[in-house]
Amino acid sequence: MKILTFSSVLLIGLVIGSCKKTADTLDPEELPQFGNCTPVQPSGDMLSAAIKGPFVFGTAGGDSILIDLKKAIILKLRDYPGFSLELWGTTEPGKPISGNHENLNGKHVKTRPGTVRTIIFPDGVKITMTTQDKIGPLVSITIYDGGQSHHINADCGVLEYSATDAAITHGLDANEADGETAKLELTNTGLLYVNIYTEDTPGKKTENRVKIGEIYRNEPNRVDDYYN
Repeated sequence: MKILTFSSVLLIGLVIGSCKKTADTLDPEELPQFGNCTPVQPSGDMLSAAIKGPFVFGTAGGDSILIDLKKAIILKLRDYPGFSLELWGTTEPGKPISGNHENLNGKHVKTRPGTVRTIIFPDGVKITMTTQDKIGPLVSITIYDGGQSHHINADCGVLEYSATDAAITHGLDANEADGETAKLELTNTGLLYVNIYTEDTPGKKTENRVKIGEIYRNEPNRVDDYYN
């Protein structure tokens, strides 16, 4: 019988460890490079990604994101059939929408003040949208869901990245600022739409909880606007 020495065990551990990449060990050069307008096939929970869209993403929890670059981005929840959040706002002809206006169940509750907007679902799924300026067209849309991530080049209208790779997903998320960030919070009475922090520089969040709007299951036509 061959007995392994401590040095042998240590060497094996180092070799195994070196073969496993994590978000902390990935160099920026190892992350996908965007902006090439080269479409990829949808994977994971990206259900549809035709050239120029629409793009349809179904989360693991049954929620959905519909991205129509000519009309709107619409978020829906499986556990709240009466809920919808719509981001809309046209720009110059032939360009993608801006998404600077936000409607909660049909009521306009907010206008985006900056160029980056992130919305987090109750189960942690995150969509980050970047524009040229406050009212300019969308430049990119990235969806993060667990270990999978999907990146849409809005200017080209193509899905540039779509894969389930935890290290890549965490690396992309860590390197992209969330900007003004809101969360959809299910409550005992319905749903609260609330800003929770701003992240203008990756990794540097300024916590600031501000209620935007609220809806109620027993009053489906009621939308409380707290923001304006």
